[in-house]
Amino acid sequence: MDEAIDPPVQIALTDENGNIDKDADGSGYSIGLTTTGSFSSSATTEVDAVQGVATFDNLIFDTAADDITLTTTDPDGWGWTNITSDAFDVTASASGCASELIFSEYVEGSGNNKFLEIYNGTGQDVDLADYEIRQYNNGDSSPTYTLSLSGTLADGTTYVIENDEEDLGVNADLSTSSNV
Repeated sequence: MDEAIDPPVQIALTDENGNIDKDADGSGYSIGLTTTGSFSSSATTEVDAVQGVATFDNLIFDTAADDITLTTTDPDGWGWTNITSDAFDVTASASGCASELIFSEYVEGSGNNKFLEIYNGTGQDVDLADYEIRQYNNGDSSPTYTLSLSGTLADGTTYVIENDEEDLGVNADLSTSSNV
């Protein structure tokens, strides 16, 4: 959804024997597609055949749905028989990944019960050695405390940092006495 279908949909113009008609080339040999789903306004739904094959490399759906079909159309009026695809599902893609790690939860309970959760939704594992957590107090321009991280955070997982004096029995990835 919201991305071009990959690999692209291809429709071949064939003769009565099932051979691709390589003479069907360029303007005048267009194939169109309609759908029971919902195409994005930026989708290309009509293309010219190149040596008998129409390639829809910008076919984009804007809504997730089940049992969608595609049906060919004959915009140039050649009298071709329109065909309908087998049903398929359109699902949301993972391309909505965050480009960076995010703080997904912060808990500041009573006493030393403080936790910070970092979530990796980037689509790939991240080396935490490239990251620090910095605390700035009262609008300071330089950090009051800095905590360097280490290890690798797998995509789709969290990294929990706790105050090492917490008394809730939370199983954290990093227990620290740092003031961050």
